[in-house]
Amino acid sequence: MTQRVRLVLGVADHPCSLCGKDVPQLVESRNVRRLRDRLSLHWDPHVRLTEVCRVCGGRTRVEHAGRSASSR
Repeated sequence: MTQRVRLVLGVADHPCSLCGKDVPQLVESRNVRRLRDRLSLHWDPHVRLTEVCRVCGGRTRVEHAGRSASSR
C-alpha cells in the first residue's frame, strides 16, 4: 500500500454539508513517491482535497479546487 501525506490547510467558509453543525477542515492528501513507486507505472501523483468535519467525521471531496483562478 502506498504511503500518503496529509496536510491540514485550514477551515472552510461554510458549515458541514452532512451535519450542518461545524465548519469542516480542508485537508490536502498526496501519495509519497518511494523507490518502488518510481518503478511502477500505476503511481498516482494527483493531489486530493477533502473537507473533514470534526463533529460527524464526514469527508467530502472538493472538486475543481483552484481551477477558476487558473482559467482567467
